[in-house]
Amino acid sequence: MPCLIDKGPTSRSVVWVVWSATARPGAAGVRLCGGCFVRRAARVPAAGRDRRPRRTSGRRAGCGPCGGAERRHLDEWIEMKRRQGARPLTLRGYRQLIKDHVKPALGRKQLDKLAPTDVRRLVEAKAESGLSAATVKQIHGLIRNALADAEREELMHRNVAKLVKPPALRREEAKVLTIEEAKRLLAVIKDDRLEAFWICALTLGLRRGELLGLRWEDIDFANGLLAAGKRWQNLGLVFPSTIGTPIEPGNLSTRWRATRKRAGLDWLRLHDLRHACASFLLASGASPRTVMKTLGHSQIGLTMNTYTHVLPDIERAAVDAVAKKLFG
Repeated sequence: MPCLIDKGPTSRSVVWVVWSATARPGAAGVRLCGGCFVRRAARVPAAGRDRRPRRTSGRRAGCGPCGGAERRHLDEWIEMKRRQGARPLTLRGYRQLIKDHVKPALGRKQLDKLAPTDVRRLVEAKAESGLSAATVKQIHGLIRNALADAEREELMHRNVAKLVKPPALRREEAKVLTIEEAKRLLAVIKDDRLEAFWICALTLGLRRGELLGLRWEDIDFANGLLAAGKRWQNLGLVFPSTIGTPIEPGNLSTRWRATRKRAGLDWLRLHDLRHACASFLLASGASPRTVMKTLGHSQIGLTMNTYTHVLPDIERAAVDAVAKKLFG
């Protein structure tokens, strides 16, 4: 049953009825009440409203739907992102963050009652719980983006998440696959059904999604060229499942964990093969710009900053080579 709310003492004979969040501001008779959408109902004589919930100070009175405005906005925001073309894997990550971290803390909040303190406490609690700074930053970024859309649609006056500083990311020295470890991995994956997949990840530096979406028509065998990065197709995949459909990313991750365990490389993520490819190229004398093009980076700075751990060895080798030519 919709909750009937008295507009206030200045208009005693007007009742506002709370409707579903599927209504939109700007529709006839629609206004916002604490983050919920409400519609103006017919005038009711004062005698007929004696037993109905009243509000005399501009606050909600008995409005059950208002208690979950943030929760409903997040659900609608995810659906909006899907319609806008967000990738299934991206949407899955959003839903997981919302389910595990955002809704339990903020799901009962009204949008217009959400304060910077609420977001700050959530960010601090997640940081103290042992989550990585990167994950906490993702949570903060998701809330900021969702509230930015709410602000744009005039569901709230300001984006309170913008007033909260995300955690600083400490740059940790990445563990890099060595040539000896790579050889051990290659020995383990020999004759594996996905042997070619793992080899392409290691030697071409392709991302998981690029490999899973790779089609035979993307490969130019005559010129030794490959065009990755296109959308998934159900037919013509180079690395399909056993029944010819696209491999589910979760299944691939499970297969990779078993493969790296056999190689004694439990720390090695699948994405680390991409980093290993770049490191091997740089160590072999390839220019940073060549590595940038191989990895598909948009800027040379991204390549240089990501693989700074390899550069000192390259610089040392270059100096030694010049000294050898000058002094024999």
